Amino acid sequence: MSVAKKGQPLSPSHIQNISLGKSGDKHWNYGKTLSEETKKKIALANTGKSYNKGIPSPKKMKIEILDMENNVVKTFDSQLEMLRGLKVGYPRGQALLKGEELFIDTNNLLKAEEGKPREYKCRKV
Repeated sequence: MSVAKKGQPLSPSHIQNISLGKSGDKHWNYGKTLSEETKKKIALANTGKSYNKGIPSPKKMKIEILDMENNVVKTFDSQLEMLRGLKVGYPRGQALLKGEELFIDTNNLLKAEEGKPREYKCRKV
């Protein structure tokens, strides 16, 4: 839509035409079949693609938080529980899961000495 037409109301006939175009039971590709050659091309194009980027489902992942000496400090049953327990956002949680070492404010969670943030890393179990 052009900038000049933005915000301009549609005419009743235009609204009727849009409605007719969207009505019906069948989608645009109904009844068409793909050839075997096309199916093979699609399969070949999708081969090796990973849609979860190597990270298992957050609901099924057991996660351990380790200190720098590899001692287990805390265990979580899911990624969501880890994010809530550590009070970190999704990007920092993903960085932890990918192996980056991050400073986490441990005042509430892990009872750090003297209330100072300590460096922790994460391990998927």
